[in-house]
Amino acid sequence: MNHLESLLFLKKHRLIEQATNYAPAIKRMLGTAFGLNKGDILMIISDKGKNNNLCAPLLAATYYVASKRLGLNPNIYLDNSELANSHPSEEIQRALSMLPDKSVVLLSLSDKLGTLSNIGHSFRNFCKIKQHRFATTSSLSFLPMNKFHYLIKAMDVDYVSLRERHLKLAKIMSCSNTIRLLSKNGTDLIADIKSSTAISSDGMYNKVGLGGNIPAGEVFIAPNRDNISGKVVIDGSSRTLHGVSLIKSKSDWITMRVKDGKVVTIEGGESASLLKQSLFEKAEKTKMPIWGINRIGEIGIGLNPNATIVGTTIIDEKVLGTAHVALGSNYWFMGRVVAPLHLDQVFRDAEIILDGKKIDVRNL
Repeated sequence: MNHLESLLFLKKHRLIEQATNYAPAIKRMLGTAFGLNKGDILMIISDKGKNNNLCAPLLAATYYVASKRLGLNPNIYLDNSELANSHPSEEIQRALSMLPDKSVVLLSLSDKLGTLSNIGHSFRNFCKIKQHRFATTSSLSFLPMNKFHYLIKAMDVDYVSLRERHLKLAKIMSCSNTIRLLSKNGTDLIADIKSSTAISSDGMYNKVGLGGNIPAGEVFIAPNRDNISGKVVIDGSSRTLHGVSLIKSKSDWITMRVKDGKVVTIEGGESASLLKQSLFEKAEKTKMPIWGINRIGEIGIGLNPNATIVGTTIIDEKVLGTAHVALGSNYWFMGRVVAPLHLDQVFRDAEIILDGKKIDVRNL
């Protein structure tokens, strides 16, 4: 859908009207996190929603209204497909290829963006080459429409102080040899992170070539592949191939036992069954050795004080006081695990210990 068709769709479904309620918060975010000013070139890419869930186009409409209030003239494109496991339309790829260098691109997706087949790059590599600033908000089909305001709240944060806290934690983690994660519900995991570099996802994308997920709010690291052992009790949310399970009761906690970097057992109720089923399905479908699929590829610490666990990973993993581990691939952030999945598992009330010293992430 071209710009005009996309606007007509948003107006037909009254999404522009709804977006006016959220535009002030997003205007603050775009002005601070991106430093947008009149004259910046902005492109918004979204889709028409999935299974009657219109969170993705609603966020796109909010971006549109907020950027207009900043004095910009954004172009907005909604793809007719849900974008997952497919390439963006030729129309969208053509529009992307014509963007001047150092533009801004905002993605608001029901699922995820496929490879830019006509351009020959992944979206992030394309932005790096063209020095675009960008933000990606994906898997919004898992966010119920009546919880959309939680997404906006997590985006409307003090990015300056958030960045300071991120940089402090990332520096400490990058200089540490071990990280130990504890929680009051039973997590006790220790991992070797010597020589690994922690990555700050702080949302400050105000310089050319910078970008990442929005909402922001995590510091994450690829632990050394074979030196991770212990137990993780997932009592927040669990990403699987089938969606995101919001863990609501003790009976549905997921207990994963880890030895030498591999998840050797997964126990619990329905959510545990979905996670085990996901690993089995992916291994069967890809015919890849299971070692990459069931390895701990990421350890992440949530730092966003405005985020709440709602059952959508892109918000849940950012909640201050939580931590998460991911099963599967980490090669894109300097890890050594290659796998056809990356499934984040979030747990509450995390205690972070680096080289034997407890780190109070609320008071960095």
